[in-house]
Amino acid sequence: MPKGSWNQDRAAVERNLPGLRRHAAMNRDRIMTDPRNRRGPQHHTSALWVLRDPAGAEWRVNNLKDWARTHAHLFGQEDGEPGAVRVCSGIQQVKQSMLGRRRNAVASYKGWTLVSWSGRADQS
Repeated sequence: MPKGSWNQDRAAVERNLPGLRRHAAMNRDRIMTDPRNRRGPQHHTSALWVLRDPAGAEWRVNNLKDWARTHAHLFGQEDGEPGAVRVCSGIQQVKQSMLGRRRNAVASYKGWTLVSWSGRADQS
């Protein structure tokens, strides 16, 4: 590499950076106009989950993380993103235990058990 090529590349990146940011924003806006890419039960990676609460009632959930954002209080967590992440992590540990992928298997999370799950919700 010729001497000074790093500075020339850096200058080119700095020249192109505003355009790259503009195109990234346009792509983000285009992607988010599709409802399947927004948060909620319609998200394209949504899966169906059947949970059983400590009282024995079954909950059919489409998009576990979206559901957990508003129902984290049922698990003793605060509603919102941090609580949803903890709830999803706990349920995922139960799922991994059922699949035999955890050394220290767990059968429930805060008294909630996983009855079943499926792939994407639009495939069932």
